[in-house]
Formats: sequence, C-alpha cells, structure tokens
Amino acid sequence: MNVEINTSDIVKEYRAKKAINYSSLSALATSPQAYIARDSIGSIPAFRKGSAVDCMLTTPNDFHSDFYVMDIRKTPPPMLMKYVDELFKLAPQIPEEEDHDRAYIESGYKLKKESVREKFINEGVEYYNSLKDAKGKTILSFDEYTQINKAVNQIKNGEFTAKYFKKPEEGIDIFYQFPIYWELKGQACKSLLDILVIDHKTKSIYPIDLKTTGKSVLNFRSAFMKWKYYLQASFYSAATNFWKANDTDLVDYNVKNFKFIVVETMGDNPPMIFQTTNNDLEVGEHGGTDKHGNEIKGYIELISDLNFHNSKNKWDFPKEAYDNNGVVMLNTMGS
Repeated sequence: MNVEINTSDIVKEYRAKKAINYSSLSALATSPQAYIARDSIGSIPAFRKGSAVDCMLTTPNDFHSDFYVMDIRKTPPPMLMKYVDELFKLAPQIPEEEDHDRAYIESGYKLKKESVREKFINEGVEYYNSLKDAKGKTILSFDEYTQINKAVNQIKNGEFTAKYFKKPEEGIDIFYQFPIYWELKGQACKSLLDILVIDHKTKSIYPIDLKTTGKSVLNFRSAFMKWKYYLQASFYSAATNFWKANDTDLVDYNVKNFKFIVVETMGDNPPMIFQTTNNDLEVGEHGGTDKHGNEIKGYIELISDLNFHNSKNKWDFPKEAYDNNGVVMLNTMGS
C-alpha cells in the first residue's frame, strides 16, 4: 500500500481538541508554572526547527502553509526576539512609543530602554516586518531553513531511516501524523504519532517519533532524560495499544517498543534510531528513579496531579508540597 499522508486539517483538528497530551504532562513534571506557560515552547528555536523537519517529512505539501522563511539569514537574539514578539502583539502595523515601552517591560530586558530601541532598529526591524508578512505562520530564518533541509535529506537518504519515507513493501502500511483520541482512567487523552508502521505479515505495529537535536545524535540519551521523552514513549505506546484494542482487524497485533528517529540540525553525524526498553516504558507509566537516584513521575501520577491542580486551582507548588504543608523531603542520600 502506498504511504498515507494526512492533511493539515487533521493536525489542526488534533491541536484544537482539548485533551491531556504528552506535552502538557511533560510540562507539569517540570513544575505547575511550566504547565501554565507551556504554549510558549513553540517559539524556542529547537522546537521550531523540529516542527519544520516533521512537517517537511510527513506532510510536505503543508510546509509553506505553516511556515514562513525570512530573507534574512538569522533571527534576532532570544531577548530581542521576545521584545519584537511582544511589540508585534501590541502593534501589528506601526508601533507607537508606548508600545515600545510596554514591550520593554514584557520582554524582561535589563538594558536601558534606549539601548534596546537601538538594537531593535539595527537587528529587529526585519524580523518585525517578517511577522507582518508571515500572517500567523511560524517564522524560520534562512539559516534555519537550510539546516532543516539538510536534516530532512539526511533522514530520507539515511542507511536505516530511508525506508520510512519510501513506498513500503507489500503488506506494510505507513501512516504519518496519525492522531489517536483515547481515554485513560476516565480522562480524555490525545496523541499524535509522527509515524505509525503496521506490518501485516508479522502482525506488528511500530509507533515512531521524529526528533531533531542541535548536539551530537550520539548524545540522545541525555536529551531523552532532559526532555522527558520516556513519558512520550510510554504515553504514546499506551495510546497505540488503546487504538489497536478497539480495531477488530488489529486486535491480535503486537505493539512493539517505541522508537525515535533522531537527526542533527547541525553537524555531520548521520541520523540514528533509538528504541526504548521495557524499563523505559514502565518508568514512563508508573514512575521510578533515574541512574542518579532522582525520583521520576510517570504519566499515571502526573494525570492525578493535574486533576488536583485543576480541582483546587492551585499552581504555585507541586502537589506533594501542598500535601505536606509546603515541606518537601530531600532524601538525597538514598536508602
């Protein structure tokens, strides 16, 4: 069967649907405040590039509908970019003096206002104008666009990754941007799989996610812990099992351990595939400890925490701090 490519409407519908997803749980695992601010993560360069790589590989026809490539080679530095973003929110046409003053406050600059205005004139005006031209699309600098194309070509031609982006063999289906709407303990959940492979010959299902990294692909284990990808792998695996169990044609198929296809946006190492272990998935679901003895919450506990915060409308501290009157046990020495 030919590769199936979902339309942007499916992705937009997924994003609009209110339900618990990996990103929200990962943010809550960092802190309740990170959960509240989670929608701003898309402005981080690494995530912009990652989303662009995903789009170019899995829904290429939607790329220019979702992304705007600037003529300038680089976006402004992060602080100035935040300043310009705030300025554009206030004045999407011609900013007045009070708009600059407000943007200065909102961006958190410590430099003098006069210095920031000078930076805006020298380094930020083109980005501001690009925001007007982009009309709501995600903005990429020309350098970012070049890096994204390089990463995409590496995956398409990679020794072990190319097969996921070619016409599959007979008896194998490949789906891109595959949405699953499911339930867990009475809670509405959603998961969007970058790639879902169904091998009808072996009755096997392979859920896969694409990841980009600005560091060596060989250091992905570090990113796996830093960005809590064990949560994503476990949560998406549960979603896939839920979906499979409710499809009479696939009920006796076996969902294989979650995989990540990882590519560098800078550097020369070829893309690699990392497969999770049963222990990775177990910790992602029920929690555990890392190799340093730090406690890790699984998605089961995080959903319980989210219910607590929503019901009490308390977001300053983690649930355990509220449970223990503001005291959190250190327990740094182990047993």
